[in-house]
Amino acid sequence: MSAITTFHPLTKLRPFKNNWRGQVKCLHSWRQNTPFGDTFEMVLADQWVNKFLALILNG
Repeated sequence: MSAITTFHPLTKLRPFKNNWRGQVKCLHSWRQNTPFGDTFEMVLADQWVNKFLALILNG
């Protein structure tokens, strides 16, 4: 049995819904020290070449 997976573009993601499936590629990542704590930041891109900045704050 095979399941067909549908991926959504990053531009269609909305914060009020939590059942999205996306496939991204990490273009660049870095760590940074801020006054609020350490951060890990990434630039992600999907198959439609939409870019997205992801930030993880460790405070």
